Formats: sequence, structure tokens, C-alpha cells
Amino acid sequence: KEIVRRSNIAETNFYAQVPRQSAVSFIGRYGCTNDLPFIVAILTNSTDYAADVALGATMNITRRTGCLTNFVNWVVSDTNTFNSTMRRAAYIRLYDLGVESLQTGCHDLVDSVAGVFLYRAGVEHTDSVMFVDRAACEFNPWYRHSRQRRDNLAALRPPGLTGKPAELYDAAQADAAQED
Repeated sequence: KEIVRRSNIAETNFYAQVPRQSAVSFIGRYGCTNDLPFIVAILTNSTDYAADVALGATMNITRRTGCLTNFVNWVVSDTNTFNSTMRRAAYIRLYDLGVESLQTGCHDLVDSVAGVFLYRAGVEHTDSVMFVDRAACEFNPWYRHSRQRRDNLAALRPPGLTGKPAELYDAAQADAAQED
């Protein structure tokens, strides 16, 4: 923590940023819930270059304590100030942890991850809709051709959508409509 405290959060030199980012990462690897306020302060500071590393560190700690999905729901909720890049990173890291848990047979975490993506598939309205939809289908196979998916995609489709994004929505809606 001392390395993090002594570092300048406005540092622009990549090589000078490495010690602070590494220290934040190590806190995530070896820290405990007592370290969460320290790490979350970095995470919520939009001018801190270590914020993305703090996201991963917080996810590591909350994973060990059983609070991972609550934390991710907080990051991606509409009631916070995280930008789309941070929200997308939280989704991607959660997805990766879910896939890893599938491979290692950690079904409790897989079920939690599946629940997060299923819930978010009905409420996500940022540019992550298609990613969340795909993840919801992957972790909840029954969802792929469900009425719930068709309704979610129809409700979340931005008005006036054209071009490639419209094609992606159309393809997902056609996929959801199969096997009626």
C-alpha cells in the first residue's frame, strides 16, 4: 500500500506507472476485505491510471469472499459513474471467470455468473447489450430460444438503429425466434 500511496496518480510515463499498478494488482492477489476500501477508492477515481487494475484487484478479492457478483452488479448498474470501458471490462472479466469456473467445475460461481448475465440481459442498454445477451445464452442454454430473450432484445433495441448494429440485433432476434 505504501508504494501505491507514494505514487503520483497523474503519472504519464508508462514505466513510472508500473510499480503502482503492480502494487495494486498484488493487493488484489494477496489482500482481503479490509483492503477493499483502499482499492475501491482507486477504482472510483476516474483520473487514476490504475483504476482498471483496481477493478481486477477488487474482483479478485470479492471472488474469494463470495461477493463477486454483487460487486459486478454495482459496477454495471445505472446508479454509478463508471464509464462504458470500465463496465465492459467488468463484464469481460466476469465472463472469463465464469468460463474458467466451468472448466474447473466450480458450479456455485458458474451459477452466480449465469444469474448476473441473465438479469443484465433484460436491463442492459449500453453498447454491451449484445455481449451480455451472448453471455446469457452461453451460461443459460435454455435462454437462447426463449420468449424472455425475444422480449429482452425487442425492448432493448435502440430506436432508429441501422447498419451493422441493426444486423447484429436482427441476427440475435432471428436466433431467439428459432425452435418456437
